[in-house]
Amino acid sequence: MTSYHRLFAPAETAAAETYFAGGNSPSGYKPLPGGIFRETDFEKLYILKGGPGTGKSTLIAEVGQRAAAGGARVVFYACGSDPGSFDGIVIEHGEHRIGVLDGTPPHAQEPLYPGVLGEYVNLGAFWDSGKLESRRREALSLAAEKAAYFTDGWRMLGAADLIDRTLEETCRGAVREDKMEAAVSRLLAGFRPHGGSENFLLVHGVTMRGAVSLPTLAKTTKRSIAVLEEGDTSRFYLAALRRAAVRLGLRTEAALSPLRHDLILGVRLPDADVSFAVTDERTENGQAVNMERFLDPAVWRGTRQERRRLTKRREELFRAAEDSFRAAGKVHFELEELYGGCMDFDGMREMRAELAESVSERLFR
Repeated sequence: MTSYHRLFAPAETAAAETYFAGGNSPSGYKPLPGGIFRETDFEKLYILKGGPGTGKSTLIAEVGQRAAAGGARVVFYACGSDPGSFDGIVIEHGEHRIGVLDGTPPHAQEPLYPGVLGEYVNLGAFWDSGKLESRRREALSLAAEKAAYFTDGWRMLGAADLIDRTLEETCRGAVREDKMEAAVSRLLAGFRPHGGSENFLLVHGVTMRGAVSLPTLAKTTKRSIAVLEEGDTSRFYLAALRRAAVRLGLRTEAALSPLRHDLILGVRLPDADVSFAVTDERTENGQAVNMERFLDPAVWRGTRQERRRLTKRREELFRAAEDSFRAAGKVHFELEELYGGCMDFDGMREMRAELAESVSERLFR
């Protein structure tokens, strides 16, 4: 049976701190709760405007790489529909905090305080409007086809999510929650609170390149504790861990499912430098939580047939959603080529260098 976490294929990232700022869900594109790019949280927020394939992601990467080379902390936010490109970055150095954001749909954003905090970066200044207009019919047709595939994918995710919620209740009856919560309390007993707060992360996404999970939790902590999956029960342990950590005043970061933000797929405790991630296998020399010990064997065996049926149906619907998003991707990349063929990228090169220089001056002055 394919458990929830195995629906997402592991993906490598060049930068350790890489997350999603939002992603595809049953209700369409869904941003992370609370948002990442609140304008008033930044000294300056650069908001990029332009079509697909006009160099937004390249610009974001160039600015981020230059800032990182200078010693700044750079957090990358991969595109929720294409993990090979970026939706934005957050750069921090000393007291300085700067953001660069793709401000186009489905995560459109406008400056609230133009020029004061928010700054437009118009990549449309480098396209040939005449060339684009001459391909109007093709561009509109591709955009409509892409939208239809996305809508179909969102519907399939909605159906898969309904099955998953039924499966969750089927599994819940076998979980010995009192035993599990006691184990969580023992585990956290040695952790010291540091004025706890709670934040949320997205490291999973259902994208045009398939469903993926980013290795960020393990890459950003010294210790990673494996939660050994049994059926689909790890979610109950992670939920209990999050509740207990928050109650104890530990700084807590919960990695959420892109489909439903009440489902936790991982936990990081930054002050303890430890993360918890779901896996099927114990890591070498690593600490692990075996979910099987928290199950009532008789109840668990009794639900096997129903769990198998629901798991199979959930995977079928989830893979159908993936197929729709991949089809959308094929059209999207055609649209990128169309726009790219109408761009003056040589002219953009100087603008990218100037923006990277401006950001560096702000950070390291």
